[in-house]
Amino acid sequence: MNLASKLSDWQKHQLITAEQQQQILDYENNVKRPILFYSLLFLSAFCIGIGFIAVIAANWETIPAAVKLCADFILLISVAWGIWTLREQGKVLLLEGLIILYALLIMASIGLAGQVYHLPADGLSAVLFWSVLSFPLLLLCTKPFFPGVWLPGFIWSLSDKLYEYSWFERIMDALFSRNYHFAIWLSLWLLSAFYRLIKQLPRPAWQQAWRWWTVTAFVCATVFFDMFNVNTLSISHSVGWPYWGAALLLLAALWFSDRKKTYWPATYALAVIWGYSVLGKAFPAAEGMASAAMIIALLAIVSSYAYCTHQTRLFNVATVLIALRLFGIYLEVFGSLLSTGAGLIVSGLVFLGLAGLWQKLRNRLFPKIREKSNV
Repeated sequence: MNLASKLSDWQKHQLITAEQQQQILDYENNVKRPILFYSLLFLSAFCIGIGFIAVIAANWETIPAAVKLCADFILLISVAWGIWTLREQGKVLLLEGLIILYALLIMASIGLAGQVYHLPADGLSAVLFWSVLSFPLLLLCTKPFFPGVWLPGFIWSLSDKLYEYSWFERIMDALFSRNYHFAIWLSLWLLSAFYRLIKQLPRPAWQQAWRWWTVTAFVCATVFFDMFNVNTLSISHSVGWPYWGAALLLLAALWFSDRKKTYWPATYALAVIWGYSVLGKAFPAAEGMASAAMIIALLAIVSSYAYCTHQTRLFNVATVLIALRLFGIYLEVFGSLLSTGAGLIVSGLVFLGLAGLWQKLRNRLFPKIREKSNV
């Protein structure tokens, strides 16, 4: 149902007056972004840019190196001047677009210098060099897109560079080569710990970007754990227990250092993954059940977080995923029932019961969520 239909329905039920309905419609029409206009601008810029690239590529060999470098510097200075001007004028969206363009130009300039002076490629050194040169742009960002690209590029290239040193390679091999689950868990812990540090900085764009990558890492790790069990990815079980004991200490440090329990979803999720990994190693025969319990527990944490933060859509998605995981467990245990008529009837009744429970939970919790969101 679109906005006009909703407002008409609200006015019909006397929730709003006809005058309020018109005022809301007028306001929404005024704040709508001209999507067609922006789309045409993007297409025109894209076509012009591709045209310039095509012309330059066709005559690349005949263009002197000095001309290439001078044109590159002029382009960099022009875009930098545009960034400074837009920053003074407060045009956020155009400023963010020019910041991204400038970062791309920096990478292109590194490639151009390497081509002109015949510099050899050395792993991800160019990406690391780009990260260093483009770091000042992070101080100008108010949107999370560029930090979201810069952060993984910097971490990936820095780790690639450190692997060139034998001491770093030995440390990583000693820590992670014998227990991949521990490596993933520790990576999630580091992401959560660093997010807490970044939250202390007055940089909302950095915080949003880091939070997005942290949530993505938790989702990918959960799917990975569910697909590959502990025992197939732990080469040596004898050295695993000291690692998980140290992980428990790290988890306790993260919990007790957060006095206000602001970051409890990440801490609880780390505790659930820790428990799954330890139980999976201690009781290999029950690892399938432990994996299902881990997924349901993590989704329950997401549901609880959505309820506490009044996010109805996230709550809907999490609870539906819990129902689907329960359905998967039912198929694993009673899948043979689906081959008979009586079994299909029983299965239908089970699913009907799950639907009823979900609807009852929804009717009970949604009014509370809306009430809290309106406070």
